[in-house]
Amino acid sequence: MATLAATVVLFVWADLVPYPNTIRVAERGVADGAGPQPPAAPRGGSYGAALAAAAPVQPWARRETDRFGALPLHGAMGIPPGLWPARARANASRGAAVNVRWTARRAYGAMPAPARASAPRRAAASRTKPTWLCLDGRQAPSIFIVGCQKCGTTSLLAQMEKTLSWQGVRVQTGHAYRDEPPFFEKEKHFFSTDRIYAKGRRFYLNHFPPCSRQHAAIVDATPNYLNVPQAPRRLKEMYGAAADNLTFVLILRDPAERTESYFYHARADGWLHQPWEGAPPVKSAQYHLWTHSSLRQAAACAARGVRRLWPECDVWGLFVSLYAQQLAEWLRFFRADQFIVVPMSRYLDRNREVMADLARRLGLALAPGESAPARANKRKAKKSAADAITTKALRAFFAPHNREFTDLLKRAHVHVSPDGRFSSGDLFFERA
Repeated sequence: MATLAATVVLFVWADLVPYPNTIRVAERGVADGAGPQPPAAPRGGSYGAALAAAAPVQPWARRETDRFGALPLHGAMGIPPGLWPARARANASRGAAVNVRWTARRAYGAMPAPARASAPRRAAASRTKPTWLCLDGRQAPSIFIVGCQKCGTTSLLAQMEKTLSWQGVRVQTGHAYRDEPPFFEKEKHFFSTDRIYAKGRRFYLNHFPPCSRQHAAIVDATPNYLNVPQAPRRLKEMYGAAADNLTFVLILRDPAERTESYFYHARADGWLHQPWEGAPPVKSAQYHLWTHSSLRQAAACAARGVRRLWPECDVWGLFVSLYAQQLAEWLRFFRADQFIVVPMSRYLDRNREVMADLARRLGLALAPGESAPARANKRKAKKSAADAITTKALRAFFAPHNREFTDLLKRAHVHVSPDGRFSSGDLFFERA
């Protein structure tokens, strides 16, 4: 990498942040070109008005709103914080790399009225994210596959490792510690698991190679980051202002199909979520009985006046498929143009287009030739005659939540791979 050509010092005085950062960012795919702009001051915020009206904020969310500063709703719809304009960006247009140093203070206070960026500006911003970050001497993940469990995250990551590269180096995921299960090589579960998160920032970063080694695009592919409500706040706090340089990939599946796949996978492995009384042993659970118990759980929560099933009712099992409420939570902490949504149906049917779109938006090179998705974690399970009726009941339950998710994607202008278009066939999960 060429010698450092510019140093930008950005002082933002506000609330004290736990971790001062020294971050080096290298522009994606450019060895001797322009360096990236320093990240803008992070922002807090509220949900869009449509979601806020239908969802009382939990106590933990109120605490975060108090800490980060509530943003007023904009107009009748309300603009998620991901669409707020940046307040401070210094121009660092010279040099192959930029060293960005700033104090451990950030501004989360009230901002002027939000404004939507135009579609071309959003697209341009999405194409200039760095793919390499150095935090505390370690190459930190700049790409997160945050969900969803049983939606193809393992297959997608395997194909990314095989076909995507940055400056000639393939995508990497770091390593697992000796006392961690092997799958921790791809998914660290740091921001979603209290016990692991308590081990601290250094513990997490030590999973990844030193900055002095050959630079690579680093990925953390933990599929339950999306559905754990603490994850986006924790991630934002640890990365600080560098969080503006992150990209989040969501590969999502028809919620009814995902729930069915989850049941058979979890039952086989012994970790099926059954929070109700009188539940049978996990190995003896039946899909149609488990599903109807889950639906009764959701109905009981609604009867108690819970208007946002996730996370107030539950965050596991059937509730993992409530994508709209989960994405809305992430948009409180990150910009909408930092997200790429990949419908699993498109990943399977239009694989080459999806991979080319990911490569372009992540700033990575796509290997030539055809590459089929790996069918990882595929399981065969015996299904009863009642399963078809059960899946139909699930589709009826998820239908309004799917429409809510589609509305959120359109309102926030979240990119849907590969071409950003919606169609009635898979928008997202509607079936005839």
